[in-house]
Amino acid sequence: RTKASGCLKKCITIAIMSKEHSHHRTESQEGNEDADVDHFPDRGVPGQLLVKATEAKVGFFGLDRVHAKGATMRMREWRHVPVGFSFEAHDYKADICGFVTAGKAIWTLDGKEYVFEKGDSYYLPAGCMYAVKEVVEEFEAVEVTTEGAKM
Repeated sequence: RTKASGCLKKCITIAIMSKEHSHHRTESQEGNEDADVDHFPDRGVPGQLLVKATEAKVGFFGLDRVHAKGATMRMREWRHVPVGFSFEAHDYKADICGFVTAGKAIWTLDGKEYVFEKGDSYYLPAGCMYAVKEVVEEFEAVEVTTEGAKM
C-alpha cells in the first residue's frame, strides 16, 4: 500500500452532526495521486491577531480564502462554490476540521459517497484520501487546518 495506508491505522473519522441526523463512520483510505500539492503556500504574517475579510488571501482553488493563521493552525473559508464544482481524490498533509455553513455537496471518502450539507461538520486526519465529487447546491464552509505558518 501507499502512504495512505497510515490511514488504516488512524482511520478517518467523519462526524456529521446536524439538527436532523447524526452519523459516525470509520473508513480506511487508499491512493496518493496528489500528495505534493501545497494548497496553502505561506502568505501573510503568522500570528496576526485580526485578519479583516478584505485582507483574506485567495486560496488554491480561487474559491477559498485563507484567513488567520498561527504557528500550528490556519483558517480558511469556502464561499460561493458553484454547483458542479469538483476535485479529484487526494490526501493532505494536515488535519482538516470543518463546518458547512450553506449548500450541499457529495464527497467521496475511500470510494464511498457522503452528503455534506448545511449544519454538518467533518474531520479529515492528515494523509487520508478525500474528494469533492460534486457540489449539488452552492456550497460554503469554514475549515481549520493544522498546517500553520511553517507549512
